[in-house]
Amino acid sequence: MTDIAWIKAELLRALTALAADGDAALTDYPIGCARADELGIDYSHFLQCVVANCPDLFDRTQMQLLEGVADMLDTMSGEANSELWSDEAVRSSDEWRRVRTRAQAALPVVGSLLRQPS
Repeated sequence: MTDIAWIKAELLRALTALAADGDAALTDYPIGCARADELGIDYSHFLQCVVANCPDLFDRTQMQLLEGVADMLDTMSGEANSELWSDEAVRSSDEWRRVRTRAQAALPVVGSLLRQPS
């Protein structure tokens, strides 16, 4: 049985981390792992899990906000952008600042839905 409440809580945690300043965003992950990668992987993974298990949870506008964050992360991916996937880049790059801004816009719109019990 799928634990929908846990999946929603994990998406909220991942979105909150992306909305936080660089140092705060990295604190959920241990030093020595690819923390920037884990930020992006967690968000994308739990967004897919919530959508697969609760396809009607978000309206079109909310989904566009969430997908906008995922799209930005996807655009930053790839070997040509490897410099964006370091702790320092999360702290200081313009690309990560834009991700933060987009995540900050999405958080108040979808946060209450993710906090509701399933």
